[in-house]
Amino acid sequence: MLGNPLTITKEYKCSIKELWNAITNPEALKDWYFDLKGFELVQGNEFEFYAGKYLHHCEIKEIFLYHKLTYSWTYPMYEGNSQVTFIINPINDDQTTQLELVHEGI
Repeated sequence: MLGNPLTITKEYKCSIKELWNAITNPEALKDWYFDLKGFELVQGNEFEFYAGKYLHHCEIKEIFLYHKLTYSWTYPMYEGNSQVTFIINPINDDQTTQLELVHEGI
């Protein structure tokens, strides 16, 4: 992939399952991310969303339950393809969880 990846890491006071729900449940995603039309947690599933006036087309590439979700990210009217990965890791206890977001190819 082209470009340097953008990586953001943050800890949350919640369980792994709660954080997984926040990044995989379409209703939860609406609250903090985007309204993902057609999103289903199935490898190969394609979905779309608008951010402003820009249509984003995505395809789920990898799912490792409660640990990792990766999908492609394209703009149909432009060339190029990037990839978004969410990685969840436990911290010292059941109520602190680390989320790493990596966006490659931007």
